[in-house]
Amino acid sequence: MIDFRVPKSWLDHCKKVHGTACNQRDLALRHFNPMEIVLVDVIEACIATKTTASRYFALSYVWGNAVTTTTTTKNFASFQKPGSLEKLLTLPRTVSDAMVLTRKMGVRYLWVDCLSIVQDSPGKHHDIANMDVIYAQAELTIVAAHGIDANSGLSGVQEGKRRHRVMSKTLGSYTLTLKLPRSQSDILINTTHNSRGWTLQEVLFSKKIAHCYGSSSRISL
Repeated sequence: MIDFRVPKSWLDHCKKVHGTACNQRDLALRHFNPMEIVLVDVIEACIATKTTASRYFALSYVWGNAVTTTTTTKNFASFQKPGSLEKLLTLPRTVSDAMVLTRKMGVRYLWVDCLSIVQDSPGKHHDIANMDVIYAQAELTIVAAHGIDANSGLSGVQEGKRRHRVMSKTLGSYTLTLKLPRSQSDILINTTHNSRGWTLQEVLFSKKIAHCYGSSSRISL
């Protein structure tokens, strides 16, 4: 299990040491202006209409072939009721894990495409066109780096979802040790997430990123 005090302390340290420096980026003015969005309230387990001025995390992941619940014009009102998202049996593991991670990091809101974009709304394409703004204004982007689809989950977020890794083994007088990638880029280079142009935009505009992969999680500042 992840000790959430650690990544939370990283984020707090960044805010304390860097201050507003993380917001001083060479981006267009539109990336800094608040806009109305739909966010997942991870405390009340429902969706809520807020603005990008709210403190929120964003999720970057590969949807793949996973069957997932989406927000539509028909269920929009019901999804605003507290507890409505807890009853969904088809909420992907990556999304539910991201909700847990957000809550345990002390943040109330999460932006995730399947729930924050009303899929059959005339405004859907407007939301898609503004995703760069959404990721640019998120306090942190959670990147599900190792997942091949939305059901891959985030390792270590919920109990029983992280596989034990054998790092070394003794054979007679020899000790065999697993060689780990030396850098973050080595770990991410061959992932499905890294191969998508869609996710490239999400990572490019994010202020801070929590890379969740295989057996560990890491925040890049």
